[in-house]
Amino acid sequence: MYYSLYQRKTLEYLFNKYKFGSKRKEQNDIKRLNLNGKIKNYKIICDNTIIQEYEFNELGFIVLEFNPKEYYMNEFYDNGLIKEKRVFDSNDKNLCTEYFHYNNLGVLEEKIVGYHNNLQKNYDEYYEYDRRGNTTAIIRQYVNYNDDVETFKYNSKYQITDHYIFDKSSRNFIGRFKYKFREFLTLEKYFSEDNELLSSKKCTLDLHNNPIQVEKYVKFMNLKSTTNYLYSYDKHQNWVTRDQSLNGTKKVQETTQIEYFEI
Repeated sequence: MYYSLYQRKTLEYLFNKYKFGSKRKEQNDIKRLNLNGKIKNYKIICDNTIIQEYEFNELGFIVLEFNPKEYYMNEFYDNGLIKEKRVFDSNDKNLCTEYFHYNNLGVLEEKIVGYHNNLQKNYDEYYEYDRRGNTTAIIRQYVNYNDDVETFKYNSKYQITDHYIFDKSSRNFIGRFKYKFREFLTLEKYFSEDNELLSSKKCTLDLHNNPIQVEKYVKFMNLKSTTNYLYSYDKHQNWVTRDQSLNGTKKVQETTQIEYFEI
């Protein structure tokens, strides 16, 4: 759908979409969050206040996500597949509900998002994949018939290398993220439609794949910052303390409380 509307079917696209290779292994939420072990409950705490909390089922998927200042989410699963998500604000008001639909192979085909206080924000989201299971396009169709489209390219390790964004009204290309991956290093750059660098982020990682230094640049007002992190870990190699300093000045210390399922 996407390529017929927003881009020509180039030889590069056909090669990437149909080239042979093993199927990507889908990650559960624990792996997606760079955590380890059979986690039941996970809290991040700063100044004796919970700033983020997750509850997981035994398959490693989030069933409750909680940010006390902003929102919490309930997720409902059937045979390991998320079927419904409900998002509430800090006053327990239901903001939106999401429904997920799959094909016979358990591959996500459609997500329906309904906002309860703003019907104009409602949309249906459709997904396209290559033969290796990578998501190559996300198409959002809003109630006003405008489309919002994102497309993706990957390397041989299933890592996103290019992320294109298209304007939902004019269907013109408006921006692109470019990613590079090296050992213990990730680079992210965002370019305008005129290929002008608007922002960048460079992350240096430790052996546990957590960032120990993040350098950011934003062209607007020429903003630059460097954030450093220092961790301690538990026996499952999940961090339990994280000291954060911004531009050389110590800022905060965060800790975690982790409850594991009994084995």
